[in-house]
Amino acid sequence: MRAVPRIAARLLVALAFCNVSLVAQSRVPNGKTIALVPPTGVTFSATASGLAISWQLVADATQYQVLQGADAVTPGKPVSALLTATSFVAPPGTQDVAAFYSVVALAADGRSASSIAVGYTPPPSRGGNTGPLGAAPAAVPLTPPTFQPNYDQPTISWYGEAGVTYELRRTLFPGQSTYPPILVHRITQQASGTVAIIDGPAYVPATPVDLHQVNHYQLTSDNNQGQVRTSSWAAYQPTPHGGVTSVQGGYWEVPQSSGYRKVYACVMIQPVAGATDHHVTVTRNTVNAGFSRKRSPLSATDLMMVGYLAQGELAGQIIARVEPQFPGWGNVDTQHGMQVVLPAVQQPMTECPNYYGV
Repeated sequence: MRAVPRIAARLLVALAFCNVSLVAQSRVPNGKTIALVPPTGVTFSATASGLAISWQLVADATQYQVLQGADAVTPGKPVSALLTATSFVAPPGTQDVAAFYSVVALAADGRSASSIAVGYTPPPSRGGNTGPLGAAPAAVPLTPPTFQPNYDQPTISWYGEAGVTYELRRTLFPGQSTYPPILVHRITQQASGTVAIIDGPAYVPATPVDLHQVNHYQLTSDNNQGQVRTSSWAAYQPTPHGGVTSVQGGYWEVPQSSGYRKVYACVMIQPVAGATDHHVTVTRNTVNAGFSRKRSPLSATDLMMVGYLAQGELAGQIIARVEPQFPGWGNVDTQHGMQVVLPAVQQPMTECPNYYGV
């Protein structure tokens, strides 16, 4: 008589295991299984009908669901149905209650992990803590900033009050003495309203954002009357992207009537999706011999003259390196580049255009 419950329990375990295997995966038309990335850019707007929540579109996702939690660590509970849009207005009253919100992305047979939980605090007109410091207790924490992703130059926003001085700091690891917070912005508000600043190499050259790690931002306000407030740390995940996956080509020599020989190199690349530029550098015997900056959309080939050899002089080792550049970047992304040693070929490569009369 006890066999039936045991079989049922085993079936439940098997079903739960199958369900777990589908988490964070989705099938695309060609049959391949892909992973859904968590949504980013969760922002809030208090309205008369409830709290409006929005987030960034996730590739391959068909639906979303909003979760609400009491803190940034405890898993949240669903507060929305399955949504096709990248925004949601929570029920009336949510605009007056502090809480943490996250979003999951879903596809035909899977779902992503939850996004980073972002804290919401009601604005001053609704009894919140982002109004003039003289009208709020100094012990109440400041609302953390929100982000608009843009590779390594996020737009960081918060609500600022007139006459209040704000300082924005950044670190990779909050609370660790080996990573002290870096001051990236300081401003005294002349008028109340939304403050939006851009952080990154072009704006803070001495402290560029590391594209490949989560960065944490903290906001401090001082009403210049002895009341200082500090927000919790808010995490920003730079926009993920791919890197160079293929560099091919070769080099050859062209004799000249003077007895010298010109050395040409043909470089063939696979453009990186989302890149605005591709930097192609060719070195000969460790010396920079040629450089080009190719903008997207671009051809997949590049021809350079990389040497002018005297009689008996050898070409030596010739290396081609390709590095992508993405929107908002001040420099090329060296961590996602690729380099290869070009082989010698007997005839000019027809893959490269005849720019130099070869």
